[in-house]
Amino acid sequence: MKTALFTHHNGALQIQPKSSQLDFEKVQLVLCFGDKTAIAETNPYQLLHSMFPNAAITICSAAGAIVNTSVEDRGFTVTAIQFEKTTVQSHVVNIADYKCSYEAGFNLMKKIDAADTKFIFLLSDGQKVNGSELIRGINEANTTQIPVSGGLAADGYNFVSTLTGINAAPGEGNIIAIALCGSQLQNRAVDVLMKAHELRVERGDHHIADEHVADAIEALLATRPRLPVGEKAAALKA
Repeated sequence: MKTALFTHHNGALQIQPKSSQLDFEKVQLVLCFGDKTAIAETNPYQLLHSMFPNAAITICSAAGAIVNTSVEDRGFTVTAIQFEKTTVQSHVVNIADYKCSYEAGFNLMKKIDAADTKFIFLLSDGQKVNGSELIRGINEANTTQIPVSGGLAADGYNFVSTLTGINAAPGEGNIIAIALCGSQLQNRAVDVLMKAHELRVERGDHHIADEHVADAIEALLATRPRLPVGEKAAALKA
């Protein structure tokens, strides 16, 4: 997996240090987070789609972002992800089409091909959706217990409305599921991704970089049970 971080300034995206070299046409997933006003006025979808034509492009309003050593509360940031063998599927529902958040979550989960999905990243409207009920509906339909992570969109300090979108201009009420799929993406790979995300948050970094993945693998290996010397030798002979 390769990742690159961009910030939006003066109408253009600027790549940040420590980003990987990507083939933009092979990028499968783009995550855009930023100030609601900047997103609404700029409509980053058209720009991102032109740069990453084959990617699932997710846009979500937020309450700020940490970029390297600074905090950004204006504009928006973009993380582009290029997987080696994993495929990405995206699904969306709108809360306006359902009686409650539980029903929306249940039906969103039913759209996902559970047989091939190893991990789900969820982003939801943060004002019109009840997060607890949304997760209750998803868990009810998630009979194969696929790992799910994500969060609710934000509106800075205003708490008026939020914007989310997938492969389109963002709007209110959207609930998005990004499914990571493929036989090569085993549970161990999901564990690495989750640990890398945890390390990124702990360190205050904006996106998952190669160093987070490497440290995640090292940390997970350190927790693996090890055979005593005698048992290890016997296992090797067997």
